[in-house]
Amino acid sequence: MKSFTLLFLAILFFSANYAWSHNNNKSAEKEHEEHHDEHGHEEKEKPLKISDKAKSHLKVEFTNVGGHSPWTLPRTALVQVKDRSGIYKKHDDTLEFVEIQLVKTDKEKITFTTKDLHSGDAVVVEGTQFIRIIESELNSEPAGHGH
Repeated sequence: MKSFTLLFLAILFFSANYAWSHNNNKSAEKEHEEHHDEHGHEEKEKPLKISDKAKSHLKVEFTNVGGHSPWTLPRTALVQVKDRSGIYKKHDDTLEFVEIQLVKTDKEKITFTTKDLHSGDAVVVEGTQFIRIIESELNSEPAGHGH
C-alpha cells in the first residue's frame, strides 16, 4: 500500500509539473507537431523532470558508465517501449529515454550499444519501472484526443 501511495503522489507531482510546462510551451509544441505531421517524423519522448524527493521515494539509483561501447548494466536498467529497448540517461535535472541496441542479455545483465551515451554519463539502474509508468502517463493523450 505504501508503494502505491508513493507512486500516486509521484504521478500527481509529475502531472502538475507537466501541465505547467505544457501550458507554457503550447504554441511551440503545436508548431513542432505540425512539422512532424508535415514530414511524417516519429514523436520522441520528452525529457522527464524529476525532483530529488521523488527520486528518493521511488528508490531511483544511478550509475555512471565508463569506457567505450558496448556497455554492461544490470538488467533493471532496461526499459522496453513497444518494439524498442532503452535506458534512462540523466541530463542535468531531467531523465531522457535513450534507445539502445542490445548485444547480449541474461537474467542479471544487459550489454548494449548506443550513439547517445558517452563515458561518464549517469544512467538509471533502479526504479526504471516507476519512471516508465510516470512517463507513459504524462505522454499519453487525454481520452477522446486522437490523431
